[in-house]
Amino acid sequence: MGYTPEHMSQWNDFFIYNPASRQRREILAGIVETLDFDSVLDVGCGDGSLALYLKDRFGKKTYGLEYDSDQPRLADQMDSYFNMNIAEEKPDQIFDLVIATEVLEHIPDDAAALKNIRSVCGKHLFITVPAGAIRRTDQHMGHIRHYSLSDLKQKVEAAGFKVTRAFAWGFPFHSLYKAAQDWVPGAMIEGFGSGKYGLLAKGICHMLYALFTINSKSNGCQLFLLAEVSKKP
Repeated sequence: MGYTPEHMSQWNDFFIYNPASRQRREILAGIVETLDFDSVLDVGCGDGSLALYLKDRFGKKTYGLEYDSDQPRLADQMDSYFNMNIAEEKPDQIFDLVIATEVLEHIPDDAAALKNIRSVCGKHLFITVPAGAIRRTDQHMGHIRHYSLSDLKQKVEAAGFKVTRAFAWGFPFHSLYKAAQDWVPGAMIEGFGSGKYGLLAKGICHMLYALFTINSKSNGCQLFLLAEVSKKP
């Protein structure tokens, strides 16, 4: 599906241009398109950009879940929207595919969150989380932990899933990008956060994205995991 200005007007500049966000969603979409699903729940959906992108791209029933957030546009544009803390409560329905991208590193009780995710997952789970050191920029963004691939697999399997694919991504250019953020964390957050991107910021993002396309898919500080339901919750 092509993305028209009407589609792009739903998304913020971080989602559209930020090279890490762009690479994550393209890797995600490439994996998700191989799956059999009719409904998808985006846990920790934020402003809904990823969920709306998935709805536009795949045409499936799309649901969002976010904690302590009241965004009427999400309820209007998705099939349903849940305002809740996934570590403490869960929707009263089942979804073929559950996505949690850049979410678990923010949740104090990630085991409880994964348990509730398992309870609402009918077929597939897709996760992305950061690995490596927690840098100053990460702390500012509310990261309380990062994962190793083995630790992530263990936690997901303990929640009742079978991991079918898991890999690290990002070396060397995304890894260097993450390290460089700590040189001027305030400027990075201000220039490449959730606000509007200027021409210079867009140009830098396009250059970095081109470099990111040749990153390793076996090494780096970004983790991707696909799992399927293996036992009753």
